[in-house]
Amino acid sequence: MDYGDDENATEQEIIDEEELALIKKVKEAKKRYRENFNMLKETKSEMNFISQGIDQSKSELVSQFEAWYEDTFDDGSLDDAISQSVHKKDHKSPKKVVQQYNENQEAENDEDD
Repeated sequence: MDYGDDENATEQEIIDEEELALIKKVKEAKKRYRENFNMLKETKSEMNFISQGIDQSKSELVSQFEAWYEDTFDDGSLDDAISQSVHKKDHKSPKKVVQQYNENQEAENDEDD
């Protein structure tokens, strides 16, 4: 056996207090990094879940609005009324345009009867 190698190994394992303090700081920093990284992953996952929910809600809202709009104004005449109002520069409020449209529809229905 070569006792010189054991002596070198023992010398290499001995560290001073300053080096020990630095090793502890590195270990603590790694631990904080892992904790923060895991928190970041969880937060990203939550954000993706919420984002998907928002997208789904938007899509649902649009489809429900379109269905309501088709049920309420199925012939597209309201679009024409709004378009004419804009082109005439009447500057009527949307409520007045819809009200006028409804009155015209009622008058047309009375004429058909």
